[in-house]
Amino acid sequence: MRKYISCIASARLQHVFALLLMLLSGSSLFAQQISGLSQFMKYSSQQEEKRVVDFSSPFSYALGENVSWELKDENGSLILGKKGDVSPYVFSKPGNYTLYIHEEINHDPGTCDHTHFPEKVTIEVRPVKVDFDFSTIRFSKEITGDRPANGITVSVNVNYTSYDNSTAVYNQGFGSFGVGSTITGKVKNGETTLKPGVNTLEFVLEGQAEAGNNIQLNFMDFNGEVQPYTLTPKIQ
Repeated sequence: MRKYISCIASARLQHVFALLLMLLSGSSLFAQQISGLSQFMKYSSQQEEKRVVDFSSPFSYALGENVSWELKDENGSLILGKKGDVSPYVFSKPGNYTLYIHEEINHDPGTCDHTHFPEKVTIEVRPVKVDFDFSTIRFSKEITGDRPANGITVSVNVNYTSYDNSTAVYNQGFGSFGVGSTITGKVKNGETTLKPGVNTLEFVLEGQAEAGNNIQLNFMDFNGEVQPYTLTPKIQ
């Protein structure tokens, strides 16, 4: 129902926009351009989408109940095919996969006649994964509001897993989210080598935060995905 309403709103906006330009121009050339623009907007939703996931993390994708799909590996071999949502699927092997989406177009003039989903989703499954254990986070000194946090160190345990049990160099940092916060964290010594299992990461802080606000530290994994940690209580 939500998609239908969105589609109707989009169609009306396109129609109003087209009429406005045609009235202003009074030109058949503009009418042809509007027609081309309408076709572009109609089929732009069919563009390819890209996703990056860890080899041991579940992948899911929301689709309409009447939309069919096929999940294939890089050799084109079928892994799974169904209708409706793609339930969480765990890739046991890294590599490149493709989700092909087959959506039937409704040609009823009273409904949308364009697709709501891309024709395919390319999925890059990476061979490493890191999970932050925020129950172990420790600060060498409390962050004080309106004062530089430079030099404060933060330690946190992470669980690192690799498809082939190899090590990996971690050199990601973290930023912060919050009113008046400029705090960032860099890995101590620039980088550290992670071994399969539990490792301890140390970060050195820079910047400061305003008093009276909560701030969120956004730690990054290998894929650039955020694993957030909110400091409580508020910065004093």
